[in-house]
Amino acid sequence: MPEDLILVSNYEEVENDDFYLEEEWLKEECKTKEEIKEIKEMQKEGKLYYGYIVSALTFALHNQMDAQQVIMDKDANVLIDCESQVIDNDFEFKEQYNY
Repeated sequence: MPEDLILVSNYEEVENDDFYLEEEWLKEECKTKEEIKEIKEMQKEGKLYYGYIVSALTFALHNQMDAQQVIMDKDANVLIDCESQVIDNDFEFKEQYNY
């Protein structure tokens, strides 16, 4: 049975010097030069946000949990997969996520 996942966020803007926006990381994520340019332009315009993918059941039951950090746009489209983070259960935006 597949695990139900949700994407949660408070639409916190990604910082200019974020590690995940470095070209080395983006190339590891198999981003093309055009995609990298677009992502960096979105960052300059303040259109990238932190989000987290987590098990819906875990989110419903726990105050703190391990989640997959992502960088997304305002429409909750995941653009960059980051590393795992420990998060609190205090997010305003929640959306079912097919991962």
